Amino acid sequence: MTTELCRGRPSEWWWTGDDGNRLATMICRRCTSCPDDDPSPHGVIRRGVAYSNAGRPLPPCPSCDAPNTSYRGGAVRPCDRCAVPNVPIPDLAGSREAQIAGSVARGLTDRQIGAQLGLEAETVRKLRRTYGIRRRPAQVAMPS
Repeated sequence: MTTELCRGRPSEWWWTGDDGNRLATMICRRCTSCPDDDPSPHGVIRRGVAYSNAGRPLPPCPSCDAPNTSYRGGAVRPCDRCAVPNVPIPDLAGSREAQIAGSVARGLTDRQIGAQLGLEAETVRKLRRTYGIRRRPAQVAMPS
């Protein structure tokens, strides 16, 4: 049996929440030197098991296998490091409508607006009509 594999390694790895937790857990699973007499380990990894600050065993993250410090009971979900943040996706149509309306208000032609947005002038004209954006009579561009 292998003993004391943790000796000489950074002690921070064994405090839950550290970036070295995954390696510490793997080392601990192969090692037998931790004492069994620690009645309530809090916020550490002992014998391959990570414990919360309240002394409860933490499950591994299903994505990265590190101790899941965000676990609060129930189904095990990815840890805070692996979880995809809930970021709102911008409304492309609303954004494009606002860009076209602003450009029309500044007096730009459909061709100029299209050049800014990477669209054909005809596409800008169709979008303007779809969005109900009209030019003022004084702003009507004469065909060239």
